[in-house]
Amino acid sequence: ESKWKMIGDTTDLAFSHIGAKINLHRDALDEVFVRLDELPFSSERKYMATMHHVDEQYVTYVKGAPEVILKRCQNFEDDGKTKLLTKAKQQWFHSQIEKLTDKGLRVIAIAYKRLGEERANISDKDINDLNLVCIVGLSDPVRAGVNETIRLAFQAGIKTVMITGDHVKTAKTIAKQIGLSDIDGEVFDGQKLESMTDEELASAVSHISIFARVDPIHKIRIVRAYQANGEVVAMTGDGVNDAPALKAADIGIALGSGTDVAKEIADMVLLDDSYSTIVAAVEQGRGIYQNIKKVLLYLLASSFAEVGLIAGCIIARLPLAVLPAQILWVNIIEDSFPNMALAFDRGDKENMNEKPRKKNEPIIDKQMKVMIAIVTVASNLVLFGLYVYFLRTIEDFVYVRTLMFVGLGIASLIYIYSVRSMRRMVWQTNPFNNMYLNLALFAGWVMLISAVHFHPFQILLRTVDISLAHWGLMFLFGLLNLVIIEIIKWSLLVSKSQEKSYNI
Repeated sequence: ESKWKMIGDTTDLAFSHIGAKINLHRDALDEVFVRLDELPFSSERKYMATMHHVDEQYVTYVKGAPEVILKRCQNFEDDGKTKLLTKAKQQWFHSQIEKLTDKGLRVIAIAYKRLGEERANISDKDINDLNLVCIVGLSDPVRAGVNETIRLAFQAGIKTVMITGDHVKTAKTIAKQIGLSDIDGEVFDGQKLESMTDEELASAVSHISIFARVDPIHKIRIVRAYQANGEVVAMTGDGVNDAPALKAADIGIALGSGTDVAKEIADMVLLDDSYSTIVAAVEQGRGIYQNIKKVLLYLLASSFAEVGLIAGCIIARLPLAVLPAQILWVNIIEDSFPNMALAFDRGDKENMNEKPRKKNEPIIDKQMKVMIAIVTVASNLVLFGLYVYFLRTIEDFVYVRTLMFVGLGIASLIYIYSVRSMRRMVWQTNPFNNMYLNLALFAGWVMLISAVHFHPFQILLRTVDISLAHWGLMFLFGLLNLVIIEIIKWSLLVSKSQEKSYNI
């Protein structure tokens, strides 16, 4: 048994497995019970049936939802004898179904019927007056870690909803095991959905976590009900009947074990069929979004500082503080690698403690705009003041222009550590958990020093050697930019975050 490999529908695999354990092998049975026709399972019928030719007789075998099969049964099998299925016996079977569903088992009824005359096919009309064989309970164990994943999703503002075709009690038991609510008022079945208008459903879904015994048509109604409330809906599915709901959802997620139709119509395919992968993708997505904001803040703050310096020179009718080639050197040679390295920053753990952002929320929010504006103004005032001072105290204009070039380069290489986290001060972050950034900054420093002291670059960029004292002064200017950003972070972000945590 340990060497068996079975591929296919999980329900069919369960029957094939238990049959093989008692030497009823599928291949051997197919040779004896020759299949002539089939009624495939559908959500409307809630059963499937096959017709076989066995011992000169035509027989149909049926499996499906117990409540559907029981209504179509007239007799039941008892130790090889056929007995009348009375109302009392039906109630007994229903009580057994309740016991199985209370354990969280999926329940299926098995029945058969001998067809009198020879025929080529079967129809729904033939599925009546059946002989009930048994009620089967199938265990679909909850994967390890699902409870923690659902808790993490809830913490991140993501509501997890169970939509299943299984019995209501089975759904409630499984929901209780995985940490979803199992209060009676929060469990809807297909019949209840049928009696509700779209407006009533949209009003009710806000407090519903479990939908049981639903049809595919119900799934798309549920998706649209959440969307009517302004929610962003991610829908998982694996079958052909799930395609409309996958298409209607904001994010359609097909299971890797599902049908090709579901995979083609979905926005993404989940290869391991694990819900934890979806939540992990959300966490990674939030980290990527956070890194994009870092990159934008870093680029815009640096660029506006350069623009402000040039604009100040034009307005004051002073010679340009830096040349175009020097600006390009700072932007392309020194800043590009640190800028790209920011994309490898690990996302903050707090990313999964925040609610999802709104659809129309701009990536450059008010806080970023304020930070860029204050950093640009403060940095330009200081740098432009130094420029005017150097023009009056240093006779060599090329030397002064080199100092301004060094000031722009140093500032961008220092304050990048400050923009790495908008939730923590710079001394609260680990400077060594992004080695790509450290290597990029090292390369940036080498290129900046080379641009000032390497003769071929001096010719290219029109720079000259500067003293160690002026290197130190420009380094202090870079630290000033970092201090300004840290002060803004504290006033706009860190203090508000602490206040929010206290209120919670």
